[in-house]
Amino acid sequence: MSDVAVRQQKLITVFLGILTIIVVLAVFKTQSEVVLPIVIAILLARIFEPSIRWLNSKGIPKGIGLLVTLVGAGALLASIAIVLGLCAQQVAAVLPHYTDKADAMLQGAADSVRGLLTRMGADTGQMDLKHGITPDTIIAVLTTGFGGALGFLSNAILILFLMLMIIGGSQSIAKGVERGYGPKRLAKGQAFMSSVDKKVQQFLISQTIVNLITGVATYIILASFGLDLAFVFAVLTFFLSYIPAIGGLVSQLLPIFMALLQFDSGGTIGAMVAVLFGVNLLIDRVVGPKIMGKSLSMSPLVVFLAFILFTWLWGTIGALIAVPATAILKVAFETSDGLRPIAYMMEE
Repeated sequence: MSDVAVRQQKLITVFLGILTIIVVLAVFKTQSEVVLPIVIAILLARIFEPSIRWLNSKGIPKGIGLLVTLVGAGALLASIAIVLGLCAQQVAAVLPHYTDKADAMLQGAADSVRGLLTRMGADTGQMDLKHGITPDTIIAVLTTGFGGALGFLSNAILILFLMLMIIGGSQSIAKGVERGYGPKRLAKGQAFMSSVDKKVQQFLISQTIVNLITGVATYIILASFGLDLAFVFAVLTFFLSYIPAIGGLVSQLLPIFMALLQFDSGGTIGAMVAVLFGVNLLIDRVVGPKIMGKSLSMSPLVVFLAFILFTWLWGTIGALIAVPATAILKVAFETSDGLRPIAYMMEE
């Protein structure tokens, strides 16, 4: 085959690869109600299957191990649903009391921007800078986010069933691989899955501990200053901290906006902001690295792109699973000789 033919074949392969990715993303987007529960079930299976293997190694039958896993996963999802439900109730009950003040603040900000644009010679006659950023819009966005998460968790039974099917069928798949490809290929596949499970579990456990410390610290700080919705902001901090950099910044800005609505004293607001940023900086620079170590360090650019992609695909839930899903992909790339360079490019 000539060099021209080889180059043409490579170009065709690249084109087909890009086309395949576009088609897959389109299917994931349009069929999210079907695809997303499967993705969550796979993630949960990768998290809980090692615990079942550990129970089996202690002489506990697999059926009992599956039952324990089902109860544990169900309790986890139910707890998240209860917490999100409480947050949605608090947001709906508290924020309407600040509607007038928020309206005045937004109007003042809009007037300031309009005045600045006018001095710069811009025509603001047709501009309504406050339109679309009303307090009711803010409340709707927050409650919609909580409501979307709760609506997704209503599919918990389906997710748990899929998770059990994936875990329960793993042995049958292993036997099929052994018969079809031989014991060496099976051992290689099992080593790959073991590596994925170990690294992802280490990452998720470490990240969850750091997020829990950050959320508890946030609640203590906000509650000590008497800020309304302190519990809601602590919960948001816990979940948003799974999104590096972006999530942490958003989780700190939200209580500041609430403080501007609730407190009239600039000193109180300044003290709360200083303590909040100081403690979060301490956790981010000192506590977090000690707990996380070097587990699955990823480039901020990769994390940001993953966050954008998964949020576009699946909204709030996609934003939360972006990092774990990307971490699994990175581990998968690391174990493949051909894809290992991609894993290196994903590192920080």
